[in-house]
Amino acid sequence: MTWQHIRFAQCRRARTLAFAALLLPLPVALLSQDGDGKVEFDRPGYRFTSLGERKPVTARVVDAGRRPVPNRSIAYRTSDPTIAVVTPQGVVQSRRVGQTRVWAVSGTDSTSALIVVDQWAAKFAFSPSPLTFDAIGAELTLDVQLRDASGNVIPGAARRTTQCRPRDGDRVVRLATANKVLSRTNGVTWIKCSDRGISDSVRVEVRQRPARAIIIDKLAIGTKAIPDTFRLRMRALDSKGDSIPNARATWASLNANMVTINPVSGLAQAVGPGIARIVTQVADATDTLTVTITGTAIAGLAEAASGPIDLSQRLPTLTIEAISPIVGDTAKLTMRAADAAGTAIANPELYIAITSTDTSVVRYVGRQRVLAVASGAAHIIARFGYSGATVVESISVAPRARGSSTASVAAADAGAEREFKRPEHNVDSARIANAERIRTLMKAIVDSGIGKTTSGRTVSAEAIAALAQHATNPTPTVSEARSGILFGGMVSTNPFRFIALSGGYKTGTLAVTEGSGEDMSLTEVDGQLTLWPVHWFGLGGGFMLRGQSTEISVVRWQAANVTGQLRLPFVGDAVTTTVGVSMFPYAKFSGDSAKPQITSLAGEAGVDLRFAGFVAGIRYYIVNFVFPPDAGTTEQRKDQFSTLRLRIGFKLGR
Repeated sequence: MTWQHIRFAQCRRARTLAFAALLLPLPVALLSQDGDGKVEFDRPGYRFTSLGERKPVTARVVDAGRRPVPNRSIAYRTSDPTIAVVTPQGVVQSRRVGQTRVWAVSGTDSTSALIVVDQWAAKFAFSPSPLTFDAIGAELTLDVQLRDASGNVIPGAARRTTQCRPRDGDRVVRLATANKVLSRTNGVTWIKCSDRGISDSVRVEVRQRPARAIIIDKLAIGTKAIPDTFRLRMRALDSKGDSIPNARATWASLNANMVTINPVSGLAQAVGPGIARIVTQVADATDTLTVTITGTAIAGLAEAASGPIDLSQRLPTLTIEAISPIVGDTAKLTMRAADAAGTAIANPELYIAITSTDTSVVRYVGRQRVLAVASGAAHIIARFGYSGATVVESISVAPRARGSSTASVAAADAGAEREFKRPEHNVDSARIANAERIRTLMKAIVDSGIGKTTSGRTVSAEAIAALAQHATNPTPTVSEARSGILFGGMVSTNPFRFIALSGGYKTGTLAVTEGSGEDMSLTEVDGQLTLWPVHWFGLGGGFMLRGQSTEISVVRWQAANVTGQLRLPFVGDAVTTTVGVSMFPYAKFSGDSAKPQITSLAGEAGVDLRFAGFVAGIRYYIVNFVFPPDAGTTEQRKDQFSTLRLRIGFKLGR
């Protein structure tokens, strides 16, 4: 090869390298533009509680310092569009029950979040509604449908934990198996159903409807003589054959020239000879009675034939003789009563109720006697009920003074009142005596050693029940709140008076009360060491581990605290109040790469009781973790946890 060929090859290689050097920055720049940053969702998953529900998901692109990268487009898609679909703007809509994932893609990076679609009961649909019974012992089927928030029927509702029960027990209706409802008595009630914290009711009415009407003892009413009066009675039965109480019937005579009858009370009178028919009706049920009338027609037969005689005007009568009693005496009322035909009624007091319009003037004392209490005016009212009719009569009573004897009694009473002297009460001496009793009792409690610590060496074991609340805002636009009951225990010891060691364990489930999160299972373990340089002030530190798990995520807390406490004992340490404040020099949350700020604080306050070896206490504790704001914004994530703890246990040692 000549030197010309070598020279040409070297020039060609140089041109190739130069061209490659020019092209190399282009893909690097493109890669840097599209791949610089990491895509992340605001939470690990989303739950949908109804079909057709729409909910936005939030994803963003951040750099290595978790600072938002502006103007970066994000594309969304779902793994299974039959379960949920997502719009280009990041709005997910549920379609059927199941689980899938929603993906966010930006440049060369992508991430996903879990989508859980379930149907939670949000409302009930009852059929029939309202539930109406027309007989006692009847049975109807109540169809209860559970629907989600979008109105979709939840399949398999019968296999869920839906509970239905009558509001007032089994008095009106009884709920049997397979949603069968049995009527028991007339009335109105509600059947209440509940499922997963929601409830609704359906109105249930039991009102017997007459299916049959029967005239009582109609076979015994065969023949009547003019001008006999007789009362007819009717019994109404429902479709099950049970009697309907207080059923109102209507009576009518088909032969008014032979028998007249009151259409309401059923009181009839024979007025003309012949065979008469009487009809009774209640609702759509009727019955007929045939009566043979004998004798001579009464006067005014033409008037009787033109229409039934109104017997309602013929009522019993009652008269009361006027009385004028003296103050302090009793007087007997003399009353006379007669029936509708004018015949005197023996022992009318059996049907009479007596009252007074002013008992400060005249008071009824029983056995038809009244007592004149003071001068004045009042009325005595007597209500006379006989044969279904009621008559009210009254008289005016004006008791009069006794005269000189009454005046002397009044003077004697006044003299006795003047002679009576109210005993004086020495407030100062009573206050001194009470203070002495309290001092003696306090000294006895302290001397008995109840709660009093001498050596300070104690060991205690206590059970804990706590009402817990948890609130967090994973993003500025999302907030969640949960509450529930935690159970656990605590062991503490004082090897010396100035040293206290304690350890606790709590676990439970917190249900969602706000937001669209999931129920959370929580487990917490903590330990604490406190030094008490003086009996009323302590300084210590401790460490806490907490695990929080839901169906779509598991996160952990680790936190070390520095605590200052004030303790004020009373009644020889039988009652102790405690107030404390804590700071967290170290805290870590696995659900966020950023650590909580050192300014996160916790506080507690409570009261402890001790009697011999028994101890109890109640304490409120709240901790608030604050995370640093995102770069370039003032948005901060906060996580707050509070408990109201009740402790009961035993303490050994002095």
